[in-house]
Amino acid sequence: MTRSGEVASLTPFARNDVKRHGADRVHDRAKTLYVIARSAATKQTHRNLLTICLLVFSLILSGCALIEPHATALPNTGAVEINPNAGIKLYISGLTTRVHALEVKVNGKAVPARLDGSTLVVDGSETLATDTEYEIWLRLSGWHGQTSLDRFVYSTVQTPQPVIPAGGLVAREEGGAAIKWNIPLKTLRYRLEPPARSKLEINNSRKTAYLFLPDYHQGQQYKLTFVDAVGLNGYHLKSSPGALTASLSTTTPLLAGVEPHYGAREVSRSTGIVFTFNDAVVNQSVVKGLFSVTPPVPGTLAWPAPNKLTFTPSRPWDFETTVTASLTGGRQGLRGASGSFMENEVINTFETGIYKKVDVNLSTQTLTLLEGGTPVFTCLVSSGKSGYSTPTGDYSIYAKDRVAAMSSAQNAVEFYYIADVPYVMWFNGNYSIHGAYWHNDFGNVRSHGCVNVSVASGEFIFDWAPVGTPVSVHY
Repeated sequence: MTRSGEVASLTPFARNDVKRHGADRVHDRAKTLYVIARSAATKQTHRNLLTICLLVFSLILSGCALIEPHATALPNTGAVEINPNAGIKLYISGLTTRVHALEVKVNGKAVPARLDGSTLVVDGSETLATDTEYEIWLRLSGWHGQTSLDRFVYSTVQTPQPVIPAGGLVAREEGGAAIKWNIPLKTLRYRLEPPARSKLEINNSRKTAYLFLPDYHQGQQYKLTFVDAVGLNGYHLKSSPGALTASLSTTTPLLAGVEPHYGAREVSRSTGIVFTFNDAVVNQSVVKGLFSVTPPVPGTLAWPAPNKLTFTPSRPWDFETTVTASLTGGRQGLRGASGSFMENEVINTFETGIYKKVDVNLSTQTLTLLEGGTPVFTCLVSSGKSGYSTPTGDYSIYAKDRVAAMSSAQNAVEFYYIADVPYVMWFNGNYSIHGAYWHNDFGNVRSHGCVNVSVASGEFIFDWAPVGTPVSVHY
């Protein structure tokens, strides 16, 4: 034992033990450090091997890319509004790549083309055309048989071009003539022949120009020459000055045909008035203040079609009366869909017939035509037989057919069907006065209810009696 603070003295043996144990500890530490260093070296080796593999793989891929035939273009495919002067460049890549085939279509039509280095030469020119679609097909072949097919499409810059309808341009009094363009315009210069005052406005989109004629007259024809036009892209009208023309017309006046025709005579008292226009009328509601008839008679104005106006009197016209119907024209009147208007008033005059009446006497089996109460024609008839009597009463002819088919009901006791009954004048439902060629027994009851007359008499009555003629059937 030693006291505190004293150093023990060791024998040589003891000192040797201490040295040996210290050496062991050093050895152990060195061994540990070696293991750690070797593990780190192994990991680094793995990392290096992985890096080498990735590098080799990348080199293989890049080598394949260099070997495979491939083409790129400038500008990129799909480009629009390209500058014609810049042309198209095609760059070929790949080991021993050669151009196997080159096809170029201009606006869908194949044209001669070749490559001058990387520059595409189309139809002998490196410069492209404006307003043109280009489609390029390039087939390449590589060193060991690989092939590629590349397609490139382009459209070049557009020059200003008007869109002219097939029938030419039409100028309206309101709205002028709308001239559409393919691209936005910056300026437009034009000329009218014969010369006329005009004014030009271009809308906000700059793609429609409106040409107004302050001294507007319908039915005019002009030659419109586009002297020059400049688009917002700076390009001018493609055609040489004065070479691009279009027809310009003002609207055809709104015209109306009238029935009955002007000066018609012997018109039925129940006849209405029909105006048929050469254009659909768009402001139909104003017609009430434009139409008048003399002598005044109540009636109904209607538009059965956009271009057709009818006036139907509420009661028949008087006999032997001159009827005058008028429709006021002018810019404030009716307007057609094209902007047209009636320049003049439309006046129609016709005369109603004298008082006419058809009198059928079932007792005497006769038919008499009366004008103003005076008999002018009489013939024998065959009215309905027993069980098929002709109805008595006061009627009027409501429709006429030169030829009509007639038949009984399917379950009738006496079934009949006649396909070509002549000169039929309907006066009461299915009852009529008509010609009969299948018998000559006039003067005796015989029919199934209608009033039979000879074919010759039927033709005369048919032409004499207009629709609306009164018919009196009595004993």
